[in-house]
Amino acid sequence: ALIKGNLERVITVDGEFHQIVLSYGPDYFGQVLEALKAPG
Repeated sequence: ALIKGNLERVITVDGEFHQIVLSYGPDYFGQVLEALKAPG
């Protein structure tokens, strides 16, 4: 599937990951797509 959005790099105390946000707005946290497991 193709997804158009903003790729964000998130750094936490447990490490870092990337997420795709479709748009910015009131429902920002409701539309974050996270990879459950990295491919490979």
